[in-house]
Amino acid sequence: MDLLDLPDDSLIKPVDGISLLPLIQGVGEAAVSHREKPIGFRFRGKSAVVDNQWKLIRETRKQKGKSVTSEQLYQLDEDVSESKDVTGDYPEVASRLSGWLAEWNDSVDDSVSGLDYPEGSVNPDHAEPKFWADDSRYEVFLDEWRERPEYQSFLKTRLGK
Repeated sequence: MDLLDLPDDSLIKPVDGISLLPLIQGVGEAAVSHREKPIGFRFRGKSAVVDNQWKLIRETRKQKGKSVTSEQLYQLDEDVSESKDVTGDYPEVASRLSGWLAEWNDSVDDSVSGLDYPEGSVNPDHAEPKFWADDSRYEVFLDEWRERPEYQSFLKTRLGK
């Protein structure tokens, strides 16, 4: 936003994140070496929060029909490869970051479901997303793809064909 000198009202609210302008302008390591706020990430059933030298990773998976959640805490300034879980050594840090991550995940879920937006969705004028294989425009290619070995597994499991 500040990089392009956009006015505050040009973006959909809420706006998450921090400015990268100091990093791009090369203002100095001090400008980007310490974050004022933690930053969260989500990907394929995992979520994580990075708060300067700390990183907490949470993974939720199914085990015997139940959701099981595990967390690991890493001290990045001493363990860049994230090889040693230090949750037991720093339980107060793990607890603080776990709470922050739970609130952040709830906030992301609210945003995705549209609860953060007055219209009830990020962009109410856009069509609902759908998977390419469910799009009728691809139907003409499916017979050809069925014969190709790299698509057989996908077609069998995803489309039941």
